[in-house]
Amino acid sequence: MVRLACTISIFLLHVTTSFAEDSKAYPAKQPNGWDFLKEDVTLYLVARNYDLYGDNKTDCLISKTVSKDNQSHKLSQELHFKNTSGSQWYKGIVNMTAYRDDHGVYNFMNTTTGARYNFLYTDGECGVVEVLYNNHIKSSPTTSSTNDTKRSNEGRLCAIWVTEGALSKAHDDCWHSFRCECDNKSIYPAFNRTECKNRADTETRN
Repeated sequence: MVRLACTISIFLLHVTTSFAEDSKAYPAKQPNGWDFLKEDVTLYLVARNYDLYGDNKTDCLISKTVSKDNQSHKLSQELHFKNTSGSQWYKGIVNMTAYRDDHGVYNFMNTTTGARYNFLYTDGECGVVEVLYNNHIKSSPTTSSTNDTKRSNEGRLCAIWVTEGALSKAHDDCWHSFRCECDNKSIYPAFNRTECKNRADTETRN
């Protein structure tokens, strides 16, 4: 995606239950990335396990699907993001094409800039997206260590996206999917209500 290349500190405080306890309650369900990206619905990147440009500089990544074709499975997203070293907001358009996974569901997404994504979990309000390729991502996670570092998820880069109307919810199942299926030695909170408001006055088109 445009400069984003993907991408809650409050929510992280909520993630305190053990893996063993969570695994009993985690419902196995088939994700549907195409349905999750609803037209005119605003999504916020709330956490990720990778650094986009180094030093965790890019924050407040916001996305909205502005057009969607259910026949060709092509869509366009409007992105807003800022660099936390300053107050300037940026805006761009990303075009994507969705492809079926092994279950026949449109969970794989390719962008015209070469980035590739795969939806691992969706529930209508929260989604976990694996970053299969993005040339902006720098090195491996280095902050916010957790204890759930196990299994074959090592090195699997992911992000959590939440709909605007559900930002105040805990999304336990979504977080569980993230911790089980993605590398979680480190997690970068990517959303702050105060810092991510009032973007219009300082926004420029990228």
